Amino acid sequence: MNQLPPTPDQDINALQCVPPRPPDIELPCLEIVARSTLSLCQPVPDSVPAAWQTATMLLAQQFGFDVRQVPKRPALRMKKLIQWGSAASAQPPAPMFAPWQCGFPEALQQPRQLALPNASWVSTYVFGKQTRGRCWRNVTDIMLMSPLPGGCAPDDLIPQPKVLQVMIEAARRENRRKVTIVTDARRRNGIIMHLLLLKLTDGRDRIAIEVSSIENVLSELADDPGSADAMVVLPDMRGLVLGILSETSDNIGPWPMVWHERDACLISCEALGDFCHTIPLNVSLLAQALALAANRTGLISTSEQLARAAATLGEWGDVRFGDRFAEDDRVRLSDEDLIKTLGRNIASGEGAHPIWQAVKPRSTLTKPNRSPGLKLVHSSPASEIGIPAQ
Repeated sequence: MNQLPPTPDQDINALQCVPPRPPDIELPCLEIVARSTLSLCQPVPDSVPAAWQTATMLLAQQFGFDVRQVPKRPALRMKKLIQWGSAASAQPPAPMFAPWQCGFPEALQQPRQLALPNASWVSTYVFGKQTRGRCWRNVTDIMLMSPLPGGCAPDDLIPQPKVLQVMIEAARRENRRKVTIVTDARRRNGIIMHLLLLKLTDGRDRIAIEVSSIENVLSELADDPGSADAMVVLPDMRGLVLGILSETSDNIGPWPMVWHERDACLISCEALGDFCHTIPLNVSLLAQALALAANRTGLISTSEQLARAAATLGEWGDVRFGDRFAEDDRVRLSDEDLIKTLGRNIASGEGAHPIWQAVKPRSTLTKPNRSPGLKLVHSSPASEIGIPAQ
């Protein structure tokens, strides 16, 4: 390649070095970060205890969401017809939120003596470490469902077919791998007939269903409480199952409880024993209840953060139900300091806790690898409740 000779009158020293071109400045992008608003409905106007109200506001401040109190709508017949005819993609109604209202399993068998909410079935969530392990490798994560007397046959307390189907579908939406239906010998055949009538055992992409006796279930929970996933327990057997779970799990209660009709209608709590109707503040229970409410209104990220907060509180072990009533000396932090410390730990990412199945995002849900079906577990007549046959 030919090169041109340099110009004779050009001074080499007069050449100036051109500074390098500055890099292109990236224009700032616009990012809109909106605070989530969690709408909660009060069963009774101005019925929120002051301690629970303050703790709710502190949790909302720490985790970046707003709480809006929505008045309870009157149950008009025409409005119900309009709601039933609305599209399935419509925004779900705000759940009634009262985690300070505590019930006990025996109350489900006495609908006339107690003013129970107008619901067909309930679900209680037992989530925590097992007492045999001090780490989160051994986890109890159970969805405990029971039909209410209004959703059962009047004679033998067997759940109606549609109510049984709704409970199984609710477990499948939470990606539960198996539903164990706990019954006795007298009502076993009736439940099996309902399952065959609904054709729940024919679908290969559905959840596995197991019909087992109360004796076998109590024995399995005593050996390994983590083996259970979702359970449908008849109302008169609910106290036995919760009693075993409270002994084998690090979570002795109270547990968050959801009352269901067409959608989630009330979030309260459940505990063993005849406790007062309104319990003192329990920050761990409040975080779990808010996580359930946020998940049902579509605030998935907020529900995950609140679930992690509840798991962290359970690991600290200073906000348990028995400690609050016994005024244990380990409870040294005030509720405000406890929530602030909790928010800093969650923001820094300290600790690794499993995702609570009740608030797991739907994008991570997977179908079962094996084809589920109906499994009948026979019990030995020589066995007793809670004690396996020798």
